Amino acid sequence: MTTANSPSVYYDALVIGAGHNGLTCACYLAKAGLRVLVLEDYISIGGMTLTEEITLPGFKSDVHAFGYSLATLSPVPDELDLKTHGFELIHPEVSLSHLFPNNHGHISMYKSMEKTLDSIRKYSDRDAGSWKKMFDEYLTDRDLIVSMLNTPPVNQGDTKSTSMENDTKFEALELAGDKYRRQTQSMRSWCNENFESDEVKAMFGSFAPFVGLSPDDAGGGELCYLFSSIIQDGGNNVVKGGFVNLPIALANYLQSKGGQIMTSSRVKKIILENSRAVGVELINGKVIGTRKLISSSTDPSTLILNLIGEEYVDSHLASCIKRMEWGDAIFGIYLALNGPLEYKSGQEILSKSAQVHISEAGS
Repeated sequence: MTTANSPSVYYDALVIGAGHNGLTCACYLAKAGLRVLVLEDYISIGGMTLTEEITLPGFKSDVHAFGYSLATLSPVPDELDLKTHGFELIHPEVSLSHLFPNNHGHISMYKSMEKTLDSIRKYSDRDAGSWKKMFDEYLTDRDLIVSMLNTPPVNQGDTKSTSMENDTKFEALELAGDKYRRQTQSMRSWCNENFESDEVKAMFGSFAPFVGLSPDDAGGGELCYLFSSIIQDGGNNVVKGGFVNLPIALANYLQSKGGQIMTSSRVKKIILENSRAVGVELINGKVIGTRKLISSSTDPSTLILNLIGEEYVDSHLASCIKRMEWGDAIFGIYLALNGPLEYKSGQEILSKSAQVHISEAGS
């Protein structure tokens, strides 16, 4: 039992973290009729979907996430009717472009598959055919992919009830064309297997380092396949006004259901009584109780080792958490520009691209 001062207030549910995941969880809890409080360490909501004026006043930058791509497969915006709460997407015709040095041109991915293939054909007819084949496979598997992305996590301890369901899913994936192998394939291996042109490899391979994976990290090939297929399918859309308008819309929905959010409220620990979470203690000493549940969108290490405490969890779980490795850091530069970017070639297309990847010339 963890001792603490008596709670000053009670809620049905507490959610730690006001990023888009934490807020989404809070919205569904509130939709189910629970009285919800979201606690956020930072001075404002958003988490990885944060938009701030970090260069000059009036210049807004998406600090972390930018393209609304994988999220196009999520049912959340429709289920919560986020449009009525201020959420709006911009749908660029050119989803992304990859620019090559030394006047080697660029490859662009369009909402139109034929235009994408035409852009790839400038470098390789074979690679255009390879991408067409892979995207057709994606369309065949699309319903299964959407289902897997939106299915609740499997309870690893409940192997009896989940083994048959998991076996069915993996068999379906393997029958669809060696998808299981690709789940652990590196970006370099995946690109070399499917494409012959260095330019095409660079364009498709850029999705792995985009999320912090090196060319030889396991799983990079699967990420390249998913990102490129989903962007080809639904576009590389942009949240109007900045990505933070997604969590703002979620917050508006939450508040419409009576939910509350407290920023600048860092949780020090989760209070346990008789192996049950009964509240949280903030770093300022305030204690908030819960009648039903606590949900956390922090990283596993913070949740298990700091907020709960390893003395309250299985020793094997604590040991596994301690062995988790953080990925490489990413260096970002944010600029306030006095006009649109100018390119030596392809200005008309590149200026319309939602995203431009730039390759550096080799030595």
